[in-house]
Amino acid sequence: MSPDRVMAIYRIDPLHDPRWDDFLEEHPRASVFHTRAWLQALRATYGYEPVAFTNTVPGTALTNAIVFCRIKSFLTGSRLVSVPFADHCDPLVGSPVDPAKPLPRICDVLGPYLGYNTNSMPTTLTVFRCPKDKLNYFEREGSSYQWEYVMNSRPIETRSERSALMYDYENFHFGGTNGTKFVLFGDGHAAKL
Repeated sequence: MSPDRVMAIYRIDPLHDPRWDDFLEEHPRASVFHTRAWLQALRATYGYEPVAFTNTVPGTALTNAIVFCRIKSFLTGSRLVSVPFADHCDPLVGSPVDPAKPLPRICDVLGPYLGYNTNSMPTTLTVFRCPKDKLNYFEREGSSYQWEYVMNSRPIETRSERSALMYDYENFHFGGTNGTKFVLFGDGHAAKL
């Protein structure tokens, strides 16, 4: 990644960050599902670890955040899920992205949290590489998948298995006249588009 595309992303704990409550009170898209009470209930009931990502510099008032829960399972491993059991939990962002300051790649944001060093990310066994990616998107972009940007301003479905999060850049998979794409859903399963 070229230096002009780098943006610092900070991981914060919404349960303990002193800026969180003031941020929620001021943000027009904040809901009950962003609150400490809801996130604490998920932690106490299911053992989910709330985490938020922001590009707001530490020590300054929060201006944006996207909230996830880290789920650890002996069956499916460690993964991030957009706030589980939430009817509506938008990313808490402001204005659209400035083209002069593009957002970082999804692998650069989530990779380190999943234990990857994106400067020396594995080239074969990685959650960001589709085994059918013969067009080398992984090598060029750091991921075979792109974010489902349509979801940015829409509520996450009550049933997370219906929430498309990312999908293949191209029709990598067999099916249809020109192949087909697979979609990664909020609960971690993938299926044909």
